[in-house]
Formats: sequence, C-alpha cells, structure tokens
Amino acid sequence: MNSSMIGLLNFELFEIFPSRSSPFSIFNDVQKRCNNSCRNRFTPPPPSTTTNFSVKFICPAGQAAPAPPIGPVLGSRCLKAIDFCKDFTARTAHSPPAIPMQIEMIVQRAARTFSYDVKSPPTSWLLLRCAGVEKGANQPGKETVGKPVSLKHVYEIAKIKQKV
Repeated sequence: MNSSMIGLLNFELFEIFPSRSSPFSIFNDVQKRCNNSCRNRFTPPPPSTTTNFSVKFICPAGQAAPAPPIGPVLGSRCLKAIDFCKDFTARTAHSPPAIPMQIEMIVQRAARTFSYDVKSPPTSWLLLRCAGVEKGANQPGKETVGKPVSLKHVYEIAKIKQKV
C-alpha cells in the first residue's frame, strides 16, 4: 500500500466522522469505554481479613528465641515472637534440648492470634543420628559416610514418627 492510498483512506474516514478531530479518535473512544467498563466490572475483591493461613518452620526444642529465624517469620505476619517462644519452650521442656522440631502454625489474620502443633523431628535428622554422622556425603552415590542403619533403628524411627 503506497502513501497516496493511506492518505485517501484517512480522508475517507475523516469524511465519515466529520465531528472527530482525527480519523482514529472513534477507536480511541471505544477503547476507553471498554477499559472503563471492564475495570468497573472486574475489580478484585478486597483482601479478606478473616482468612487463616498456615506457616511451617523448624525450631530446636527448648531453645526458641525471638532472633532469626523465628523472629522474622512471625514478625512478618504481625505476631509477637516472644509469646510463641515462651509457650514453645515450656511445651518442649520434656524433650532433649537442640532436637529440631517441626512446627505447623495456623494464624488467624484478623485477631493476630495463632495456634500451633509440634511435630516429630525430620526423618532425615533421625536417620543421620542413627548413622552416627552430623551431615551427609559431599558426593552422594560416590562416597559413603556413617555406619549402616539397622532394621531396629528404622523400627524405632517409625515409632517416633507415629507418636506425633
């Protein structure tokens, strides 16, 4: 299409809509009306303040402190970390210290309150303890660390995981 044809088309459109300042202003008006109606019709609902959500993290038994990682996790959700630390330390006083406990916390956003369940230590941590090592192999599959884990150990781990 050459430039004389484009000029002719523009001139014809301008004659069809003489009240418009440019030949394409009608399309702009239609687009604006469509955008405004869509915005008014499909506005997302405001965030609900009555929803509950779940937070999962690991904390050593009997050693909860409002320092990282617990403080930032709870502080970012507008919860008082010191309340959790006192309650958690009291609840896990019977278990040996420094065992990593899994915590699943349910937070009520509107009331800024929480309830939590203390679960058993991770299975990987229990298996490492049975094998007598602090951390796994640097090159899995190529090197072996620790002693073999017996069936008795696996049975004990299953009993621990079944309790909680």
